[in-house]
Amino acid sequence: FQKMLENASDININSSLLDIDFDKPSESSGNKKLLEAVNATKGASLHIERLRTMFSKFGVVTLCINLLAPGMDNELTIQAMRVLVLLLLKRGGCTEVQMVVYKYLKDVDSVLFFEYLKDSIDSLRLWVSKLKENDDDDSLSLE
Repeated sequence: FQKMLENASDININSSLLDIDFDKPSESSGNKKLLEAVNATKGASLHIERLRTMFSKFGVVTLCINLLAPGMDNELTIQAMRVLVLLLLKRGGCTEVQMVVYKYLKDVDSVLFFEYLKDSIDSLRLWVSKLKENDDDDSLSLE
């Protein structure tokens, strides 16, 4: 996807949004980098709109949705999420991309997408419960 962004004809966009490490969110890496990338692309809003239109028209949005499914390579799903975040990132929301996502999920068998979401949410719940257990164990050992 990053190569596609870099090679898109007559569209010059700062692709640093794709370099965000969503696995390790922190003020110093993810959030700060995201804000810097958004600020860097403010002047390129016309180019971003053209990129969104091109990606929506040629199926990149729907491809990203299809890559969010159980059994897919983890790195590939992360890249697909990054592209979707980039395309959806717009003050007030990007209704063009939102409508493509909505129409696709409504009209196509999207069971695998929702299974992936359910599995992801279940994994997050398990991770949070383990963190809580570790916090409780740490607080008990300190007393």
